[in-house]
Amino acid sequence: MQERETELASSPRERGSADPIPSGHHILAMFSPRRRGP
Repeated sequence: MQERETELASSPRERGSADPIPSGHHILAMFSPRRRGP
């Protein structure tokens, strides 16, 4: 089971698809707390 996860993460297609997702999430998460804070 772990071997399959490594293969998916190694895949270039999965990496490119997951690249923009976390990038945008990180920006939103940084702006969300900053706007909610003082």
